[in-house]
Amino acid sequence: MTIEQQRKAFQVRSRQMRQSILTRERERSERSGKAVTLTMTLYEWREFLMDRRARSIGESLGWICCYCRSLTRVGGISVDHAKPLARGGSSDRDNLAVCCRRCNKLKGNMLAKDFKALMQALWDMDERSASDVTRRMLSQRQHGWGGKAKKEEGDGKRENDTT
Repeated sequence: MTIEQQRKAFQVRSRQMRQSILTRERERSERSGKAVTLTMTLYEWREFLMDRRARSIGESLGWICCYCRSLTRVGGISVDHAKPLARGGSSDRDNLAVCCRRCNKLKGNMLAKDFKALMQALWDMDERSASDVTRRMLSQRQHGWGGKAKKEEGDGKRENDTT
């Protein structure tokens, strides 16, 4: 990919990300009844992203994910709210972080410090244990976190229950 193609891809991706955040802000504003807006212009938005660009990869555009520290190209970058909108966060420059799409999706509505602690704990484990913990957590999340066992159909009594 030439430098000019990378620049064009960056312009398109930055516009898409800004529009996505504006859309979420409008939805949040409608739900809460409070006027909420993204304070950065498209030019300021691009400047924000460029300020966080990895400096060590020469002419190529790339970013270091603030959570997993992986190198991410233009198409894979995402902007995350350190304090999620669902928890009262804002889209102010100080609350935004550049990360990879994978980490943004995994983080969900966790606080940035909690997600970083979780990532560090997984990083410190051996690969097999980390994979097992992650698989179990995702399984639990899909089935609900409550930990309450579902009652079996029937009369509600166990096989050896005499009461």
